Amino acid sequence: IARAGIARFGNVILMRKISMNPAVQQAKYAVRGAILERAMEIEKDLLNPETASKWPFEKIVRCNIGNPQALGQRAPKFSRHVLSLLMNPELIGKNLYSQEAEERAQAYLAQVSGNSIGAYSDSKGIKLVREEVADFIYKRDGFECDPDNIYITDGASTAIKRVVSLLMTGDSSDALFLPFPQYPLYSALVSLSGGVAAPYYLTEGDWSINSHELEINYQAAIDQGKKPRAFVFLNPGNPSGATMNRQAIETIIRFCQDKKLPLLADEVYQDNIYHGPSFISARKVVHELGAHDLPLFSFHSISKG
Repeated sequence: IARAGIARFGNVILMRKISMNPAVQQAKYAVRGAILERAMEIEKDLLNPETASKWPFEKIVRCNIGNPQALGQRAPKFSRHVLSLLMNPELIGKNLYSQEAEERAQAYLAQVSGNSIGAYSDSKGIKLVREEVADFIYKRDGFECDPDNIYITDGASTAIKRVVSLLMTGDSSDALFLPFPQYPLYSALVSLSGGVAAPYYLTEGDWSINSHELEINYQAAIDQGKKPRAFVFLNPGNPSGATMNRQAIETIIRFCQDKKLPLLADEVYQDNIYHGPSFISARKVVHELGAHDLPLFSFHSISKG
C-alpha cells in the first residue's frame, strides 16, 4: 500500500507508483503491530479444528489496547438508554426507559438544530454537554471550569492529535518530551509531525519521576540539538498503570514552568484505579500552585468506563 496505488476502470485494474509522505512511513503504532498480527494468526488457528489442537488454550485475550468493554465491562445502562432515545425520539413517552433518561434526551435534543442529533453542532461540542463536563471538573477539582474551555472530540486520541499538530511546527528538531515506557500514539504523532521524541525515563517500581532525572533528560535533548515544544505525562500511566502522587505532579508542573513548556496531561484512565495513590488531576495542582501561566491541555475519555 505504501508503494503502489490502485485504480479500477471497468474490469481493468491499473497499478501505478505513488510518492508517500515519508513521515507516515516512519510512524509506528506498536499496539497494532507485529504482536497483534501474530495473535491474529493464532486466533485463525484456533478457529480451525485441524490446527486448534496445537495450542494449549482455546482463546486469546487481547491486552494490546485499553478496551474495557471487550473484556466484559459494560457501558452504564443510563447512557445506552439516553443514546437510544436520541437515535429514536419517537420512543420518548412510551415508558420504555426511566423518566430521567427521557428528560436527559429531551434536553440534548433541544440543544441541536432541528431537534436531530444528525445536525451539525457547535464545533466545540453541544453546549449543554460541555456545561455538564465543566460541572464534573468543578466537582472533581474544586475549582470553577469554563465550558468554553472544553472541546469534545470523537475520542481522546483525536484531541491529542490536534494539540500535537498545534504545537509542532514542522521543524525536524522540534521535540516532544515523552515518558518511557509510553503509549505509542505519541511517538507516532511525533513522527507524523516531522519532529523527534525527547524521552524521559520513569523509575522502575513506582513508575514515577524526579526532578534530577528530568533535568538530565532535558539537557540531553538540548545537547542533541532538539528544540523542546511540549511535555507529555500520562496519569494513570499507560502501560505502567501507576498513579502519580501530588509531589510528582507538582515536580512536573514546576519543571514545565521553568522550561516554558506547555503540559499535555493524558488522564483517560483516572476512573480505572485499583490500588496505590488516589487520582489527582494536573488541573487541580496547577490551580493550587497558582501556576496560571502554564499552558495546560488535559485529556479524558468515556471509552474507559
